Amino acid sequence: MEALIANWKNGIIMKFCWKLIVALLLLVAACSSESEMKHEAPLFKSSFPVNGSMDVPVESQVTVTFDEVVKVSASHGITVNGHAVEAAVSTVSMTTIVLDVAIEHGMEYVVRVPAGAVVNTFGVSLENPVEFKFTSKAEVVFTIDEHLAVSNPSSEVVKLYNFLKEHYGTKSLSGAMSHVSWNVNEAEWVKQHTGKYPAIATVDYIHLNYSPANWIDYHQTGFLEDWWAANGLVSAGWHWVVPQSEAVRDDPSKYTYKPDETTFSAANALVEGTWENELVKADLEEMADYLLLLKEKNIPVIWRPLHEAAGNIYEYNNGTAWFWWGAKGATHYKALWIYMFEYFESRGLNNLLWVWTTQTKDDPFYPAMPMWI
Repeated sequence: MEALIANWKNGIIMKFCWKLIVALLLLVAACSSESEMKHEAPLFKSSFPVNGSMDVPVESQVTVTFDEVVKVSASHGITVNGHAVEAAVSTVSMTTIVLDVAIEHGMEYVVRVPAGAVVNTFGVSLENPVEFKFTSKAEVVFTIDEHLAVSNPSSEVVKLYNFLKEHYGTKSLSGAMSHVSWNVNEAEWVKQHTGKYPAIATVDYIHLNYSPANWIDYHQTGFLEDWWAANGLVSAGWHWVVPQSEAVRDDPSKYTYKPDETTFSAANALVEGTWENELVKADLEEMADYLLLLKEKNIPVIWRPLHEAAGNIYEYNNGTAWFWWGAKGATHYKALWIYMFEYFESRGLNNLLWVWTTQTKDDPFYPAMPMWI
């Protein structure tokens, strides 16, 4: 009996030993295979700018992206237009390297990343060199007109324009918008917290349909007279609100500038016999009366009407205008802008420095007139 038990134990021990030997052999084979495994070199995936890009903004960052995590070799040899540049792994993605390049306007660039410039985490170097080319955006040269748009401009607005031209391109003027509409409260806040007043105080005729009232009266120009007398500049805008529909013309609380909140159509603004045209004429007459009050005080006004008309039209697919005056497109907008300009000219408003607010892609909305081109 004891012999049987001994044989049984010996058999178990032998089986265990064989299994252990096999496992060790497999482990050695696996390690040998892994040590002999060849790791692939990192592969170029993309660049910015992409090869052949045109009109690249000068503020762009030049990057090269690979298919795996990389680091830059100590002697990487990366060049731009034949000149060595610094390179570092991006802080955003470890598969991307960023080149220290100061892009200049209107230049052609050739970027070369030689073999060995980067290595992956296994220490394998880039095998295939990378090259791409791009051209930067040309510098926009602005030509400042010598004369104002208005005919027979007042001496005060001529001095204002000359002052702006003198500092154009070299200095920036600070400004403060009124608290909603008709005051210099925000300018006073700036003075309180900085010790200095901003150069420009801007008011808004958004409450045209309420004035005069006990809380808003555009006849009261005293604070602007004081501002101008203290060598401050006066700017004015107009969030031109219209009725949500013809039925509520007599209720200013139901006025808006948002195109999706009104049936008022800019396409009808200059069409005789429409309610939109009647309102436009009445509002422009009232607006001119208020601006004439500033002319009588010899105050020139940086006048910025019908601003930011394009809204998001050109920013993305199905983009829309922010204000009703741009909602029906560039043609109707430009016609309205020019109509306002000519009407104010007929009223003798020669104290206005007209400002058209551009955005980024809204050239079609520029209300060009022969004397401005």
